[in-house]
Amino acid sequence: MRHLIILPGNSPRNRAWGETCATHFSKWFDSVCVQEYLHWQGGEQWINLATEEERLREHMTSVSADAEIYMFAKSIGSILAVNAIAHNAITPAGCVFFGMPLDHAVPEVWHGSMAPLATLAPSTLVFHNDADPTTQYEYTRDTLVAEAPEVTFVTTEGMTHDYLDFASYEPAILTNILPTTWKH
Repeated sequence: MRHLIILPGNSPRNRAWGETCATHFSKWFDSVCVQEYLHWQGGEQWINLATEEERLREHMTSVSADAEIYMFAKSIGSILAVNAIAHNAITPAGCVFFGMPLDHAVPEVWHGSMAPLATLAPSTLVFHNDADPTTQYEYTRDTLVAEAPEVTFVTTEGMTHDYLDFASYEPAILTNILPTTWKH
């Protein structure tokens, strides 16, 4: 069984990103979960990473122990995923991150430490727009090259933080993340 967990970005409008991502990629998985963040319901501006990591742990108790877990995450969702992996809450078979805001996470979440990045498996793929206005492309690229060289970094052309061109991401995902034995 293959289970996909989708962790959207921070703002409530990212609910639609998560649903669109789920619709597009569900054909490859037996089950899909899009995590709905509590701060969306409560009206708070920012995600509570500790709370959402605990909710992710709770979700994992409902997933079969023999399931292959994959995580697709956008923006702050990728930081939530890295935290969960670093804290042994989840051991995914593969991860795909979109617009990873390392320029915010390193100082504000990880307090200057790069250690969480060392927990990423080689089956991690990062898409990042070269002109992303939310998070610095060069910082993310250079940090991953230095701290997690086994991660595959893919430069995409774009001036947004939307990451909605799912069809264009498929070839890299199929090549780098999903086993060739899968029926796609």
